Amino acid sequence: GKEGAALARRLAALAPDEASKVTQLERALQLDPTDHEAADALLEIAKASGRWQTLVSLLDLRASQTEDADERRSIALEQVDIITERLGDPDRAL
Repeated sequence: GKEGAALARRLAALAPDEASKVTQLERALQLDPTDHEAADALLEIAKASGRWQTLVSLLDLRASQTEDADERRSIALEQVDIITERLGDPDRAL
């Protein structure tokens, strides 16, 4: 639950390397799929390291958790941009 996710986030902050940090942040999301702190941290890592497919998946998660139509539209546009520009798959973007 939320307490386990919070613990995993704290462990991520203490992680000695990026792989360990990602593992803990992913664990936080597994324990609490609404953990925006963990999702945001994973989004930043994915962007910085060029993990475009992971980024698209995380944006899917974020879109599914918001009620704001403008935010969902913005997320969808970001996904289309990543899919077409970074993944080179314009057919999938449709």
